[in-house]
Amino acid sequence: MGTELWLDATRTRDISFVSHAHYDHATRHRRVIASAKTALLYRHRVLKGSRGTTTEVVGYEFGEPFRLGDLVLTLFPSGHILGASQILIETDKRIVYTGDFKVQQGLASERIEILPCDVLIMECTYGMAQYIFPDREILRQRLVNFVEQSLERGLVPVVYAYSLGKSQEAMRILGEAGFDMLVHEKVYEIAKIYEQLGVSLQRYELFTPELVPGRAVIMPPHMRRSEIMRATGRKRSVMLTGWALNKDTKRRFGVNEVIPLSDHCDFAELLAYVEIAKPKKVYTFHGPPDFAKRLKRRGYDAQHLPLGQQLHLWEDL
Repeated sequence: MGTELWLDATRTRDISFVSHAHYDHATRHRRVIASAKTALLYRHRVLKGSRGTTTEVVGYEFGEPFRLGDLVLTLFPSGHILGASQILIETDKRIVYTGDFKVQQGLASERIEILPCDVLIMECTYGMAQYIFPDREILRQRLVNFVEQSLERGLVPVVYAYSLGKSQEAMRILGEAGFDMLVHEKVYEIAKIYEQLGVSLQRYELFTPELVPGRAVIMPPHMRRSEIMRATGRKRSVMLTGWALNKDTKRRFGVNEVIPLSDHCDFAELLAYVEIAKPKKVYTFHGPPDFAKRLKRRGYDAQHLPLGQQLHLWEDL
């Protein structure tokens, strides 16, 4: 295969596909291939105010094939966060790389598409049978109940969620439920980009301490022990994370509640994806090696890629 293409490379490369704009996938490269929405978020998150490697960011619409050397490439939604994409690479076979993905529909992201392929390279973060998430609507109601009950008790409801993706999902849930919100600066900036890209968000303002009473507060997880949070007053806190299904998560994050509202697939969704795509070969990564073993027991030719392995197109793929 004569065309060089890296997939979510974590070190600077000449050309890399970037599936979405979370920092563990979005590194500076000399040329970036991404969806049009991810390209905008990538410029804001990775390139804003930075120096160093000159980066050309090329954004493509979903479902529109384009060429890169000998390859025909098509991006299509992964359902992870707004703009997150999978990539179909067509040579003498159909290769799909998922990036992070989610089968259940979120309120602030596109609906996933699942394409048939010969080779599937898939993340499997929650690839253990213990990780089965409740229905999305149940989780939304749990978040609404948490905020409502906190306010009724005269406490400030603080929701910890990643600045990009999960915060906007929480904002959509709480805004539609009629709650006023104060959000962290980074959450606010990304919310404005989401609105620019067509996602309706409402009833939120930039966090200011004097406005806190009667409002829900949305903050990134790293703010848990910040001076701002210590000065917020009497509060209850909740963390939105798929790891909520682990018994020690509340203690580990130092919060009152945890809700398994995740932007990744649970175990059942991972299996369902493979069954629909019907690949001849599966490579798994970003998760437990045992998931590949489970796929083997179901009759798939599956192999787990070691942690930290850089993904690129190689001759025997």
